[in-house]
Amino acid sequence: MPAIGEHERIQQEMAQGFSQSQALFDDEENNLLEMDEDEDSTDSSTGSDSDLALSSASDDTDSVLSSSSSSSSSSTSPASNSDISITSQSSSSLESESDDDILEALAQLDEAQEAYLTTFQIQMEAIENTRVLNPNRVLKISQLNLVLDYYAQHDPKHFRRNLRVSPPTFDTLVAHIQDDPVFYSGSNHPQLEVRYQLVIALYQFGHFGNSASVEGVAQFAGVSAGSVVN
Repeated sequence: MPAIGEHERIQQEMAQGFSQSQALFDDEENNLLEMDEDEDSTDSSTGSDSDLALSSASDDTDSVLSSSSSSSSSSTSPASNSDISITSQSSSSLESESDDDILEALAQLDEAQEAYLTTFQIQMEAIENTRVLNPNRVLKISQLNLVLDYYAQHDPKHFRRNLRVSPPTFDTLVAHIQDDPVFYSGSNHPQLEVRYQLVIALYQFGHFGNSASVEGVAQFAGVSAGSVVN
């Protein structure tokens, strides 16, 4: 076994070797930390430069876009003004057409109202004159003109068959009675012509049975039953 002095010497050398190793390890660790710090500073400076470059590029792009936008807006501003002018003209023309349509509609309403009032006035006058609100209208075809115009000129035989007198005799009778006041009334409804009244009377006098009835004579003459009676 080694001596005690030798043992102490070995421990001292081991302690020194350990101290040296620890110092070398610390130095290496410090160097690594310094290198990391340098890399971080380099990266940060590079990032700052890159950010600055990107910021300046972005500013340049924004300025280009802004100038392009301003030039585009300046170039399109005449078109916009033209569109606004066309729109205002269209709206004014539409308003003018709308006003014309309203005036035309009002004029048509005035015409319709005037026509209605005229019709109403005529109906009121008819009611006041006839005293009949809903007159009973029966379709009748008169044969008076057939007898007086055609038979009297072209067929005296049928004229006599209907009235029992000849056409000259009929004309003589009309001439004798036409100025009698009985054929002229002061009412709002003028009487039938004298020659028509004479045809109705002669037709009834010359027939019998149903043909001589009030309804039969009214159908022949195309008048109301009241006109036959009166």
